[in-house]
Amino acid sequence: MAAAILATLGLVAASPATAASAPGDPRSSVSITKTNDTGGDPLEPGDDFVYTLNGQCSGLTVDCVDFTVTDTLPAGLEVTSLPQSTTIRDVTYNESTRKLTVVYKQPLQNPSGETGLRAGQAGAIEIGMRVPADTQLDDGTVITNTARVAADNADPDTSSTDVTISIPRVVKPVATKTWEDGSAVAGSGETSTITLDVRNNSSSSAEVTELSVSDTTEETFEYFDFRSATVTKFPKGADGAHLVVTTADGQTHTGPTITKPGRL
Repeated sequence: MAAAILATLGLVAASPATAASAPGDPRSSVSITKTNDTGGDPLEPGDDFVYTLNGQCSGLTVDCVDFTVTDTLPAGLEVTSLPQSTTIRDVTYNESTRKLTVVYKQPLQNPSGETGLRAGQAGAIEIGMRVPADTQLDDGTVITNTARVAADNADPDTSSTDVTISIPRVVKPVATKTWEDGSAVAGSGETSTITLDVRNNSSSSAEVTELSVSDTTEETFEYFDFRSATVTKFPKGADGAHLVVTTADGQTHTGPTITKPGRL
């Protein structure tokens, strides 16, 4: 175990000497600008947009060694298109970390024998993005994303851009009905169960204060006697429920409110 540790330390100690430029090597400079094409308008679910990264070797005479652009793309957004590798750059994308890495590999003249991006040149990168149609992001969410550029012989630079999410206020309750053994013989006294399910499919920006599900089918209650009602599960966000029954004489009766699943 001790030998393995010493070997690891030896590799770490050697890395700066081989990867970093020597103290006397000429320095260059790098810069990057990251923008998006939304024009400042908010994005709604299903909207597409494009990030553009412009990285530059800003040195006048000294090339940028191992010129590398990195960008960790925001969670909660879909990636629709990525830049491709070419003869002058290698592109990799890690789906688990969402990190995009672009390494430029032009043969350099100053310093010679190295690769990267030549002095005064720039590289543009476009990334297609989309707000998911079923996004769980809140209305008004601002997503900031930062790109970084670095070179072995230059100080790194970063640039950020923002997009704002707008969620339309859509109120959309969804109800379903199932009837277990709904074909009992009249007068048999057989028990059957109607299950009414309701869920809130409204957008995250909609403030829903009450959700109701009802069964007003006259034929049902003409031939079947109502016995009881039980709540088995509350919809997400609900903290109370009560039963409202209208009898044949037109009178409406409201039961007590329950605060957890149970009999109404």
